[in-house]
This record gives sequence, structure tokens and C-alpha cells, in this order.
Amino acid sequence: MLVNKKYSLIKAALIAAGLLTVPAQATIVKVETNLGDFEINLYDETTPKTVANFLDYVDSGAYTNTVVHRSIEDFVIQAGSYNWSIDEEAEPEQTEEQLNLIETNDPVTNEPVWSNLKTTVAMAKGSNEDSATSGWFVNLNDDNAENLDVQSGGFTVFGEVVSGYDVVEAINELETYYLASSISDIPLYNLPEDSTSFEKEHLVLIKQITVIDSSVDSAKDLTPTANSEIYQNNLDTIDLVVDEITLDVEKAEEAYSDAKIAVAAAKEISEEKGEIAEDALSTIESQMLILDQKLADAEDFAVQAQNLADNDASVLEIIEIRKASVEVYYDAVDANAQINTALNTAEDAATEASDSGGSMPAWFVLGGLLLAAWSRRRD
Repeated sequence: MLVNKKYSLIKAALIAAGLLTVPAQATIVKVETNLGDFEINLYDETTPKTVANFLDYVDSGAYTNTVVHRSIEDFVIQAGSYNWSIDEEAEPEQTEEQLNLIETNDPVTNEPVWSNLKTTVAMAKGSNEDSATSGWFVNLNDDNAENLDVQSGGFTVFGEVVSGYDVVEAINELETYYLASSISDIPLYNLPEDSTSFEKEHLVLIKQITVIDSSVDSAKDLTPTANSEIYQNNLDTIDLVVDEITLDVEKAEEAYSDAKIAVAAAKEISEEKGEIAEDALSTIESQMLILDQKLADAEDFAVQAQNLADNDASVLEIIEIRKASVEVYYDAVDANAQINTALNTAEDAATEASDSGGSMPAWFVLGGLLLAAWSRRRD
């Protein structure tokens, strides 16, 4: 478990499950802006991959001269994605400084252990839960947790502002402007009312981010709140996979019965049609075996997840099971699609052209013959 070694495994599990809060240990970084500085205490121990990713950008100087490019009133301020520079590799050639995307590392694995409450700092990302790279934001409202704790798999909180929060609020109070669809709420200051463009001095620039304290007990007085919503969300998803594959199995059984009827009807048309329908039936049988296995896998994952939850395991452990469960679901979807295709093939084989130029299911005729034979036996 990715927790402080001085705590027992049980206590660490309680923390991640949201049943207990304890101090998180971390590094402190200073964010120097042209409007003032603020400090962020990072949660090294509980979100190690995210903190390591963030510090990679810090250590490389990638955050130097970056821009606060998004500010939503009483919601967030966001930075870490754009700098003010000349991109020497850009086409067409750039001749003066402008906003450019910074070069990013590979996306980092999501670690939504903590809740997106006021003063916390989280990674920005797209709809893919594991898509965060360099962008980060500061939460300005406790209500953010309601959405951000679960949206896109939850936004990873990896630290909190411990000094200079008034600077964050001052940035958030600035007038914002639309530059492009990707930069629609950029804060600018001291911009003349009649301006149609802006200069570097109007931007909120991050001069640099530096580590100012790397001691292991730098967060001894912090008690971040666990993200309990994403915990239950993942458990619900695992259970939903079981329900969905159970339905797929039931549909497959119906398809198998329909295909058997189609085989009998196809044989009445011709040997060739009968062989086509039988091959389709064999495909359905093989895919049903796959579905049965996928259902067993999904049920096993559900049991594992519930056992972990009963023992207050880390949300990160639950997430790993949920990811595996979703993969099983996709396999089941593929098997179900092949069953439907095979059923259509069998039914097509059991259909012959009618004298009117249309077509009629051969099993309709076969059914009539069987009914007549059954009536004769009764007589």
C-alpha cells in the first residue's frame, strides 16, 4: 500500500477508504508568480506517482514562465499547460513570444485518494481517467468535490496550498478573456478597456516552481479528506458489470434456441444451407462458453472487491479491480456481438425465396408440417 510506513496496514486502509484522516507527509514547493507567491504541500506518500510526475516538471524547469491560462470564479485557477515563449520548431515560424503548449511527459496513472476541497491542488486531464500530464489546478470551493471527485474517474488531489492562498484568490478575482476554444477564460490584469490584444505584462506568469522543503514530516499538521465518492463509484461499476454480462448470457441462450430452429429449417431447404446454419450454431456455442467464463470472472472480481471493501482496503486497489472488470465486460460485449452475427447468418440460411419474389422463413413451413404431423398422431 502506498502509505506512510509508520501507520499500520489497517489504519492506512481506513485512510484510503475515507473512514479516517491522518497527517499526510509531503514535499513543499513554492509557486512564484508576478502577483505574489504561494506554497503547496505535496502528498508524496499517498499519491506518489502524481507527485513524482509533478516534480519531474519542476526539476526540469518546464513550469518556468508558464501561464495561469484558466480562471473560473469561485471554482478553480489552472496552470501548467502553456508558457510564454517562441517555439523554434513551430510551423509557420514564430518571430515573437506567444502562448505555446509546453512539452509533456507520458500521462500519469490516476490516484484519486483525496477529495477536491477548497485549497487542494489537483491534476487537470481529459475524459480518460489516466490522461493527466502537466496541467494542474487549485480548487477554490468545497462544492467542487461533488463533481470532480467522480468525473472522469476522479481528479487526483496531490497537495494543498498551505501559504499564500490570498494570491490564489487575487488571481481568481481578475477579469477573464476569451482567446480560443482551448483558452476561453484566461485571467489578465491591468489591461486597458479598449485593448484588442494583450502583452506579456498582462499575463499571470509563473516565474518558477521550486522545492523549498523536502523533509518527510512537512505535512504533519495536514488532514486531507478522503475521496469516499469514487470508492463507492468503483464498487458500483464492478457490480454493474456482473449484471450486464448476466443479461448477455440470457440473451445468448435465447439466440442459441433460435439458431437451433433455424438449423432445422435450413436443412429443409438444402444441405448447403443446413451446413451454413450449423456452422453458425457452432459459433454461438463457442461464444457462449466464453460468455460463461467472462461472467465467472466478473463475479470473482465482485467478490474480491467486496472483500477488500469489507476490510477497508485502499481505493487504488478497488480501482485496479474495476479496470480488470471493465476489460472483462468489453470481452463479453465482443462475444455477444459475434453471437448476434452468427444468429443472423443462421436465420438467413433458413430463409428461401418465395414465388412472389420475396422470401419466407423455411421454419414457418417446417413448423406447419410438424403441427400437422402432431395433429395426425392425436387422431
